[in-house]
Amino acid sequence: MASTATKRISADEFWALEDRPDVRLELIDGEVVELPGAGGYHATLVLHIFDLLRAHIRAHDLGLIYPDNLTYLFQRDPDILRIPDISFISASAVPTDWPPMGYIEVVPSLVIEVVSPSNSAAEIRRRIRDYVGADVSMVWVIWPDDRSVSVYTATLDSKELQSDELLDGGTVLPGFSVRVADLFDIPH
Repeated sequence: MASTATKRISADEFWALEDRPDVRLELIDGEVVELPGAGGYHATLVLHIFDLLRAHIRAHDLGLIYPDNLTYLFQRDPDILRIPDISFISASAVPTDWPPMGYIEVVPSLVIEVVSPSNSAAEIRRRIRDYVGADVSMVWVIWPDDRSVSVYTATLDSKELQSDELLDGGTVLPGFSVRVADLFDIPH
């Protein structure tokens, strides 16, 4: 039986694809991958966490934070373009010609992923490897089912935080801390 190889494309070829506003796409090892919809709880949780962080980031002029709407280049040859749920770019890393017209070639300092029922464990592990491999300083994986957070650093060291523990921004977001349970306490 003959196998068919999928044609790999570059980040630039991906960016030139016809816009499909109803579909979110990423480029993984040069292959286009469609992201499933996340659902209302996921979107609300992402925005709640974004709001908590944005207030601190703005108050201390630390940089730029975005909810799931920026596409970052995390690797070349084969190219990887990903859309994190939340990303933070430190002020020192923001180029003078900001914002760019296409995908982002600046490596964010912090990436946050909120796990959805559609995410597999293998997919989450791959995302963490892609982010840390691109020199993202810190990755937070938010686990809604057990109300916990996994924190990964550039060396792939990790720690698991439960509801009663404090999550802090370390050197990436100096002065930021929140009780893990408060990440899930969404105001109505």
